Amino acid sequence: MNIRILITDDDQAIHEVFQLGLEMALKSVKSSEGSSALSRLTNRSESNDINLTIDHAYSGEQAIEMVSSSIENSTPYTLILMDIMMPPGIDGLEAIQKISNTHDDQQFIICTAYHTRDENELREACIKTKRSFLLAKPFNLNYFAKLIQNVIFRNEIKPEFQELLIL
Repeated sequence: MNIRILITDDDQAIHEVFQLGLEMALKSVKSSEGSSALSRLTNRSESNDINLTIDHAYSGEQAIEMVSSSIENSTPYTLILMDIMMPPGIDGLEAIQKISNTHDDQQFIICTAYHTRDENELREACIKTKRSFLLAKPFNLNYFAKLIQNVIFRNEIKPEFQELLIL
């Protein structure tokens, strides 16, 4: 399984924290305990065949270009981590709307600490796309890793285990 993640944030330090969390999530799934749990929850028998690719965008515009390019190259992103405030230019919600207009099955985690958007507007954006989740910064790295696992593998989770998801 190839997992492609796009981190979109204007702060390099946040990219590094997200990368660490993503690597933690993958390491946990690849461990013998994680592999066993994953095979019980899904129809996946092997977790060691998982390859993680992480790309980086520093603006909403750059994210839109990278997503379009990934679709054209038949290498779509599994998940996009999107900050809200990335001046100058369009913010994360606008980027999500533009990406969703052409790629309606794209999954997002909206990550924000400070924003000028109303909380209800953020919730509405998550509900509207049906594939978006909200993560407030700062966050617990273990929670982030678990959220990543749940989002990436949620389509493979057997129906009887869906209620165990933290989403």
